[in-house]
Amino acid sequence: MEICLTNLPAKQAKVFMMREYLGFSSEEICANLKITTANLRTMLYRARLQLQQCLSVKLSLGERK
Repeated sequence: MEICLTNLPAKQAKVFMMREYLGFSSEEICANLKITTANLRTMLYRARLQLQQCLSVKLSLGERK
């Protein structure tokens, strides 16, 4: 998972980490990064999509890290 996270654009990785690992609310993330909720939703969607694709490739290749 960490390898896939490092492949994300910096801001996408940041919002994903803030939301999923640190437990920030949407309002907290938006206020902290000065972005709209629509922008946050788009960034999270794209981050999850890229992570899903990356993890699928890693699993199909038999990689564990």
